[in-house]
Amino acid sequence: MRRRHVVIPGDATTEPALTRTVQVFVAAYVGPSMNPTLRELDLMEIRPCDGRLVRVGDVVCFRRPHSDHLVVHRVVRVSPEGLSTRGDNNSREDIPLLKPSDLEGQVVAVWRGQTRRKIAGGLRGEVTLHLLRFRHLAGEGASRLLHRSYHALSRCGWIA
Repeated sequence: MRRRHVVIPGDATTEPALTRTVQVFVAAYVGPSMNPTLRELDLMEIRPCDGRLVRVGDVVCFRRPHSDHLVVHRVVRVSPEGLSTRGDNNSREDIPLLKPSDLEGQVVAVWRGQTRRKIAGGLRGEVTLHLLRFRHLAGEGASRLLHRSYHALSRCGWIA
C-alpha cells in the first residue's frame, strides 16, 4: 500500500488547505445495500485494517470469496468462526462468514460533493444499525397497512 496525500479542503480566502499523509484508498460506492448510510457514487475513504481489531458496527470493505468485486457492509456479529456482515438496507446477514484476512479495510469517511462525513463504527455504528433496522421494519409495517387500506378503499370505489 502506498502512502497518499489527502488534501482537506478549506475556505481559500480565510484558511489554507491542510495536507497530511495518511494510508487510505478511495473508492466510489455503487448499489442500494448500504442506503441511507452510503449513497450511489459517494467517495469512501477506506483505511486498511492492518491487524486492527474489527468491532460490531464497523463498516468494512471486503472481497467475497472467489470474487474480485469489493463489497461494503456493516459488521453485525463477531465470533471465533468469523465475521458476519449485512448491508444497512438488507434484511439478511451475508453468507459465508468472513475471515479477518478477507477484509480490505474499514470505511472511515465518505465524501458527498464537497462535504466529508465520518462513518460511525463500533458502538455508535451498532446503535446506527439498530436505528436503521427499526426504521426499515416500521416502513414495511406502514406499507402493508396502507396497501390493505388502499385496496379496500379502491374496491369501494372511493379511490380510482
